[in-house]
Amino acid sequence: MWRFISLTVHRKRLVGAFIISFLLILASGIVAGPMILYSEQKHYKDTIIYSSQTRYQKIVMTQWKNYYWLYINGQEQFSTYDEERYHEPLVHPAMQLAGAREQILILGGGDGLAAREVLKYPDVSDLTLVDLDPAMTDLATHHPVLKEINHHSMSHDKITIKNMDGAIFIRNTDRLFDVIIIDLPDPDSMDIMHLYSLSFYREVEKHLTRQGVMVTQATSPYFSKKAFLCIYKTIQASGMVALPLHNQVPTLGEWGWIIAVKPENVNNFPLTFNYLDNDGLLLNKFNNIDKSNDTDNNLLLLKKKLLQLSLDTVQTRFINRDALISMIHFGKDIFNNIQKEEVHTENLQTGIEINRQDNPVLFKYYHQGQWGVY
Repeated sequence: MWRFISLTVHRKRLVGAFIISFLLILASGIVAGPMILYSEQKHYKDTIIYSSQTRYQKIVMTQWKNYYWLYINGQEQFSTYDEERYHEPLVHPAMQLAGAREQILILGGGDGLAAREVLKYPDVSDLTLVDLDPAMTDLATHHPVLKEINHHSMSHDKITIKNMDGAIFIRNTDRLFDVIIIDLPDPDSMDIMHLYSLSFYREVEKHLTRQGVMVTQATSPYFSKKAFLCIYKTIQASGMVALPLHNQVPTLGEWGWIIAVKPENVNNFPLTFNYLDNDGLLLNKFNNIDKSNDTDNNLLLLKKKLLQLSLDTVQTRFINRDALISMIHFGKDIFNNIQKEEVHTENLQTGIEINRQDNPVLFKYYHQGQWGVY
């Protein structure tokens, strides 16, 4: 009898202990969520509405009033407060400069905002978007906030999404593209250096149609001047004719892009050094242009062609011809004593070096930037 009572008491104690343990685990789970969120929240000034650690990166979305921010690994990717000042310069000059707009490639851009701008052109027949992280492209496809921001671009019938490394895709594909848009994260990690390297840009050039155009985001020419110039010179060294662009994005600061074409593209246009456009803008005002130098001639022709774009064939919120004129021209502090250097030199001991896979100097340049100023 006493043994039976003892066993019953022991069993009740075990059940009680199990219930208590279960409740503690449940409570810790309930409490841990807010604790983790609080720990994360202190790194962001606005309310976190989404957070996920994927296989490749940390994705965070925040909200302030009716505006949203997307962060990857703590870096702002866009804010709906002013994202058009980034995505419209990234997409529309290249799309309107190209000889055709049928086959388009986006490397990166997993949020779908660059795709949104591309799909404004009815003559686009195929858009391929290559982004490494399937979690990012899935989020952009299904999250209600991102779907509204990108206008459901990621589920458009013209888009094909491939989740793989952009360098591997461009190396293995046999396709040619009218426009290649490179919308990658900043070069703050060694993991991404190959996507800013000379060999990568040479592969990109091979996959452009004869009158194709490439454009890439190129970090800030103000906060990280050396990194910006390194990307510029690396693209020039690939054999393409490259032109830097810049714009003020309030939530990001001064930002830059590089637009580039094959040399035979610009050579299709007659060279008129005394050309005066309708607005009275003298296109031959660049004091350092050497008329006997093919590189300078091509640069002048590319500037001229961009300045002739009207940018009024699609609906935009920011960019127009006046904005593009401003984007093409820089103050003398950015390119002072840089444009006089020989871009193709193999002597990399002077000036800004070219970024190579076996010598990823861009990583050093980027982290030498004055990011704390902003």
